[in-house]
Amino acid sequence: MDEDISAVAALIGDPTRARMLQALMGGIALPAGELAMCANVAPQTASA
Repeated sequence: MDEDISAVAALIGDPTRARMLQALMGGIALPAGELAMCANVAPQTASA
């Protein structure tokens, strides 16, 4: 079980992913383009 938690924690630890998750915590679905803007990455990066 510890391996599962550490894998998820590593993903959340990535600043880009963390910003996207924060945006989604608002309770509404966001398209990849808006998530990209929140994370300051290209839309292609957000949808990959």
